[in-house]
Amino acid sequence: MHSSPLVLSADDRATLERRCRLPTTSRRDAFRARVILAVADGMTQRVAALFLRCRRPTVAKWVRRYRGKGITGLGDAKRPGRPRRINATERCSVIAAACSQPEDAGLAGITEWSGSLLAEYLRTSGRVRRISARTVQRILARAVMKPHRCDYWKRATDPAFDEKMRPIIDLYLNPPDDGPVWCADEKACASDCTPSDTFG
Repeated sequence: MHSSPLVLSADDRATLERRCRLPTTSRRDAFRARVILAVADGMTQRVAALFLRCRRPTVAKWVRRYRGKGITGLGDAKRPGRPRRINATERCSVIAAACSQPEDAGLAGITEWSGSLLAEYLRTSGRVRRISARTVQRILARAVMKPHRCDYWKRATDPAFDEKMRPIIDLYLNPPDDGPVWCADEKACASDCTPSDTFG
């Protein structure tokens, strides 16, 4: 256990308290902030571990990381491996395209998307720089998407959909620090619902 007290600057304390308070903060980041605040408020690492219901080495790890790098040290360490080639905005473009009709993309006579057809359309339209059919299928599987089962009311019919979607995606990826972000979405319904059941 480090013998010297953990002293926080006013800015760091405000940032950590905000992380604990905001509903948009991940549980992981809020926990790390609570560790630092508990020790800075005079708890020993052992008592902080009991208070936060974790192991003392966990408390020691985040205190050590904070002492070394400040707030930055509370982030995830870089892990080995290839970085993601498809970013969040591009993944949303994949899902949006899958919810459209092939005919809307100028593919006359085609009624259903396949993974390879979607990948080709996404590349040629410039929505995604590089993507394979397998990656398209993996993204849709994670999103529990089945484009061939889409009903008419689920499809994007607005030609400016992509342009309107991007600020919303950006808000999810970069939420404001000064308040919560609320989402009011349509209620999903079972496969036997009629439009009147859903919207009536």
